[in-house]
Amino acid sequence: MSKADINIYRTHKSSWSRLLMQKTNKLERFSHFVFLAFLHRYILLIDDIWSVETWENIRNWLPHEKDSKGSKVIVTSRFQAVGAACSGRDGTDRLHTVNVLSEPKSKSLFDQGVSESQSNGSEKEKVHEEIWKYCGGLPLAIVTMAGLVACKDQSKTNDHYSKLNKLFPEQVARLTLEDVTKILDYCFNDLPADLKTCSLYLSIFPKGSKISKKRLTRRWISESFVTEKQGKSAEEVAEIYFNQLIRRKIIRPVDHSSNGNVKSFKVHDMILEYIVSKSSEENFITVVGGHWMMPTPSNKVRRLSMQSSGSKDWNSTKGMNLSQVRSAVTDRQCLEARTDDLLSIHSIIE
Repeated sequence: MSKADINIYRTHKSSWSRLLMQKTNKLERFSHFVFLAFLHRYILLIDDIWSVETWENIRNWLPHEKDSKGSKVIVTSRFQAVGAACSGRDGTDRLHTVNVLSEPKSKSLFDQGVSESQSNGSEKEKVHEEIWKYCGGLPLAIVTMAGLVACKDQSKTNDHYSKLNKLFPEQVARLTLEDVTKILDYCFNDLPADLKTCSLYLSIFPKGSKISKKRLTRRWISESFVTEKQGKSAEEVAEIYFNQLIRRKIIRPVDHSSNGNVKSFKVHDMILEYIVSKSSEENFITVVGGHWMMPTPSNKVRRLSMQSSGSKDWNSTKGMNLSQVRSAVTDRQCLEARTDDLLSIHSIIE
């Protein structure tokens, strides 16, 4: 950049975010942020890094500590190895482990989750007081189990207790990722068949996205996952299924209309990761790009979700068997970057 460009950045500090948002590509935005980082102090929060390699790639772009002018970088990750790698080039331990909830707070969150998920007007029966203890103080595991318990016949609470005893013969103070997956697996397998299908379809949406309820339910109907049932229209059945996913804590409402109805929602990252993995395992939806590192399917692709990842070296659909693709979903960035792939899919669908 020219000296004039540098002076513009220095003079118009208030325009930083606007300048960055004008860049449509995530990598381009980050490049401009890095340029600004060499000129000014900053606080950078990077959420949910999955690998040491990813962190090292990011760190190589950032100013060295001696040139950082007192700037700070905060990184979150589920993995201890990533946290250790982020501690600093000088070997100083800057790792902060987030504490799990205390027993009183865990029980309070579980009770609140059960109360929220029980149907209006239903009798608030007492659930087994020990179930929340199997969740190791992790909020996601607690609310997911609360949603499961609240949606089941309360007479079967002891059944949950007995199954959890088999999953976790010894209660542990802190659950591992594998343990959380066991809980999610138990909750998913408890879903009725129709709800399982509707849940798997959530994998078409990118991580962290705010999803329109109308967009989702219409897609369910167009894919014939939801049909007329017991005198109710497909739209009414879709509404029932959607509300059940909320009660089960699989999706979380974000925006509501003036009459209180849900307009949009989000899916917790770990729940979505589980759903994408399950969807790939069952060859239900194939996700290309995005935040998930999924293997290339060996079977014919049935449904395809092409997601942008802020990188130009996306996985391609080349090598995939697309002869039986029923539907394909993409976002705006993919639409611009994967023209060849989309044209080949379009010709197959037609």
